[in-house]
Amino acid sequence: MNGLLAIAILLDVAAVSFYLLSVIKPETVQRFFPQSMPEYVNGVSVVLASLSGVLFVYVAFLGQRWQMLFQQQEIRDNRKEIRFSTGELRIRIETLANQVMQMDGDVICQTFFRMLDHWCMVRDSVRYTPIINRPDQQKSGHFGNKRVAIEKAFVCFFEDLIHWVDDEERGWRQTMDLSKEKQFYSENGYAWQARPFGLAPIGEAANLRLLTSSPLTKDEMAFLIRTVPTGTAFDAYLRLGFQLFFFMMDKNLSHYLPIIEAGMGRHERTFLFYQLATQFEGKERKKTKDWLQQNGFLAGIPTQELLSPEHGSFFIQSAAEGPK
Repeated sequence: MNGLLAIAILLDVAAVSFYLLSVIKPETVQRFFPQSMPEYVNGVSVVLASLSGVLFVYVAFLGQRWQMLFQQQEIRDNRKEIRFSTGELRIRIETLANQVMQMDGDVICQTFFRMLDHWCMVRDSVRYTPIINRPDQQKSGHFGNKRVAIEKAFVCFFEDLIHWVDDEERGWRQTMDLSKEKQFYSENGYAWQARPFGLAPIGEAANLRLLTSSPLTKDEMAFLIRTVPTGTAFDAYLRLGFQLFFFMMDKNLSHYLPIIEAGMGRHERTFLFYQLATQFEGKERKKTKDWLQQNGFLAGIPTQELLSPEHGSFFIQSAAEGPK
């Protein structure tokens, strides 16, 4: 393209030069064109100028063409760069998303272990005062009115429950008239449930068992678990336990359930079994209870550790009903 431009310039210069030469020194030009010199001079100058113009136009066209090609190439290069930048940006976004997910997972795990640690601390701080003036305690001196902690607290709770089932003075066998039932309702917020008529003593405190000759129903066990006087000994333990299980359900941390169960003592596990089976009422608590059962929590508890072998179906049946 540069050669064509040079030729066009030379032709243009030649046309102008030839015309000026014919004006300044016509005798020189006349030697070449003796006849009709002006016509020849004009013709040659026009031809040279026309060729120069054509070449200039062609060079301009080629310049525009090259410019368009350069622009297209630049656009292609920009597209490649944009695609590369987009791919790199996508990789960075995915990396950042993975980092955020990892951070969220770390935060969730840290929160879970803090809650679990706090729950264990609350469990270790449980102080339970057994029911005093029990005949078996008076004879054996077992615990008396001394406050007991941790696993012994759960043992004493079940001993008190078994004693309360057959207690004629302040337990389930006491005589209740209408005024006493009203007083019970006003103090506790739920109705008194009468002991099954003709039910013989069924407590076997020495082995922490209820005799199976007349097994109690789930509703009757729920009433007993709820009514046996424990004060506020287990309140914080149960409240925090529910919050822990609800958090695990919400964050899908079922793989930690075996760890929690493995860290429980025998009687704590039995205590929590009855609490889950009979006391987890309400929409959120039932949902949490169903989730625990679906993930096999306490599913392997031996029936000999329960108050009665028939009670093993309480937790399974209540969870099988499904969330409501």
